Amino acid sequence: MAPQPPPKKTPWGWIVLGVVFALLVGLVVVGEALATFGRSFVPHEGLHAASSRLQEVSVENADFDKKIAIIDIEGIITSSAVTRHGRSMVDTVKDELSIAEKDSDVKAVILRVDSPGGEVMASDDIAKLIRQFQARSDKPVVASMGSVAASGGYYVSAPCRYIVASDLTITGSIGVIMQSINYRGLMDKVGVVPQTFKSGRLKDMLSGSKRPEDADPLEKEILMGMIMETYERFTKVVGDGRSASFKANSEKSRKLAADWKSYADGRILTGTKALELGFVD
Repeated sequence: MAPQPPPKKTPWGWIVLGVVFALLVGLVVVGEALATFGRSFVPHEGLHAASSRLQEVSVENADFDKKIAIIDIEGIITSSAVTRHGRSMVDTVKDELSIAEKDSDVKAVILRVDSPGGEVMASDDIAKLIRQFQARSDKPVVASMGSVAASGGYYVSAPCRYIVASDLTITGSIGVIMQSINYRGLMDKVGVVPQTFKSGRLKDMLSGSKRPEDADPLEKEILMGMIMETYERFTKVVGDGRSASFKANSEKSRKLAADWKSYADGRILTGTKALELGFVD
């Protein structure tokens, strides 16, 4: 009779190792889930809450007791909520500047702008936050323009201590625009006649359903007054910001050209032309 093979031994070592590995993976997954759950319920008030919402990421490893904070202004500048925490672009910039102000290791801030503009109010709010931050902390904010920093994108850059652009950056577009669409001609073609009841003479300003020739002459006067008031605010932000930059930095900054306002007519400029006119440094 042939000899029987010895019974196989159970590989207990490998089984134990597999169980330990599975437990470790489970702990990591649960930890990540708890961290995500916790971040979803952070409070929305105060510097501590801002720190909880925002995560500091090191772009370049260096001497960590001397840091430069980077704040991004990307896309359309708006006051609408754009984050999962219900925070707007203005809120986020405010939070980031607050943290940079309180962090003694932060010596300067780079405002990285890549935006064609957006809302006047949101742009003005961000510009105001930058002015207040520099005044309180004495830390310079440097605007670093990307491919586009026009209209509102230039508005938020103007108060910065320095403005840096590429030769081919599209910037400028200093101006204000208001538009509406008149569709009365189309309504007439299909036989639709609007009926309007209003409490006051100007309640239907900018209505697209009335004939352009029926518009109240006072409408244009009022709207142009609003546009020019906003435009004056825009040019003041530019003039004050560039003047403060030149005064603080002297030979390191460019002085606005004497005829700079003639270029603040809504036209776009390359970075090279903006440098020539003193809009950037």
